[in-house]
Amino acid sequence: MVTKIERLPVLDLIRGFFVLFMVMFHLSFDLVYFGYMQSTIINSGFVDFFANLVRFGFIFLVGVSSRIIYLNSSSYNEYLLKQLKRFCILVTCALLISVTTYFITDDYIYFGILHLISFTVLFLACLPSKRLLSAFIFINIALAILFEQWKVIVGINIPIASLDFFAVYPWILAALIGYFSFQSLLPIFRKFEFRSTWLEFIGKKSLTIYMLHQPIFIGVILLVNSIVRK
Repeated sequence: MVTKIERLPVLDLIRGFFVLFMVMFHLSFDLVYFGYMQSTIINSGFVDFFANLVRFGFIFLVGVSSRIIYLNSSSYNEYLLKQLKRFCILVTCALLISVTTYFITDDYIYFGILHLISFTVLFLACLPSKRLLSAFIFINIALAILFEQWKVIVGINIPIASLDFFAVYPWILAALIGYFSFQSLLPIFRKFEFRSTWLEFIGKKSLTIYMLHQPIFIGVILLVNSIVRK
């Protein structure tokens, strides 16, 4: 611990690229959902493969950022508090998405990518502590025994229909790969010279963009619908 890692522009750059693809994909999905575009465009094999690659990348970067926080912390308690702060912000956003989609669609988002990232951040917060990690695993086993829905969330049972669903397993493996491979990849990250101010800015504001882009898209589409119907 306390191996100070400077902010790495390449990580913001990569995250910014992922955000751009996500925004374009969601716009296409919304246009299909409201009948303005054919579904064949977003259901092609290449788009599906690339979308999964971007999803992997987002979760991988959660592991990377958690490792950086760990290395930059002077103690485990400091690391734990920082991760808990991240968890609180993320889980609040995730719950807001769940509540909002519950009232507007039958396929509401009960465990989407933000829910998974929240879960992952909490898991990685407990990872360095055998006591907390054991408690975390025990609690999740108990929840899976008591609630059928939790079996779906952790990846044991088949998921219920949802606009966005990410089971804990296998997606959490992407975060673990990022967490444990970061120090091996650090020399490569530091040598990466390409810069893009606007992509890096988007990467830094990824959560804000994630929370705002869909309401904006849907609002504009509904406005267009109301005008066209007149």
